[in-house]
Amino acid sequence: MLNSAAFGSGGPLRAALPVVLVAVFLIGGGGAQPHTHTPAAPAGSHGTGTSHGAGMSHATTLGGLQGRPFDRAYLSMMIAHHEAAVEMSDALLARGRDARVRAWATEVRSLQVSEIREMTAMLRDFDLGGLDTGAHHAMGADMGEMVQAVRVGPNPDEAWVRGMLEHHALGLRMATEALLTSELERVRRSARAVARVQAEQMYEYRTWVGDR
Repeated sequence: MLNSAAFGSGGPLRAALPVVLVAVFLIGGGGAQPHTHTPAAPAGSHGTGTSHGAGMSHATTLGGLQGRPFDRAYLSMMIAHHEAAVEMSDALLARGRDARVRAWATEVRSLQVSEIREMTAMLRDFDLGGLDTGAHHAMGADMGEMVQAVRVGPNPDEAWVRGMLEHHALGLRMATEALLTSELERVRRSARAVARVQAEQMYEYRTWVGDR
């Protein structure tokens, strides 16, 4: 019998779930197709991501919400998260030279735009009170540095890839919270799709970084 406390907002199983989900999706596949979509993350750092983990403080606040407030905050934050990925991809396509990264950015942009439409529709269809502008603005502000790194940094290709690795890590964390917490099946299905695709993409992006 599982101890329900372990899944609480501070429980050890909840803390470990992002890692577990990545392992499940990468090893088991889960039927996911290896797309290349990704939300944004701070770029211009060393290693596989940035040094400050933008948005993580906001992701953890989701753990204290339940029901409709959770769904509204989650969708509003994820919309801003996706919008940053679109901005990063637009900047990369204007400046980037690596053909592989440009192809990734094109695919990311297409998927993110589609998912933004779906999440916006869920806010409306479930009458959740519209966009939570506070949550949306906070997430957008956290994404600003990684977007700017692709726009004006000396190496937009590397800034995009490293930024997307950070961005996806945050996306997986938020999607995990939705899978655990949301009472709406449509929201959970969307979160599952985000987690599957972003785990696949992180693997591809990390390989690119390792080859540099």
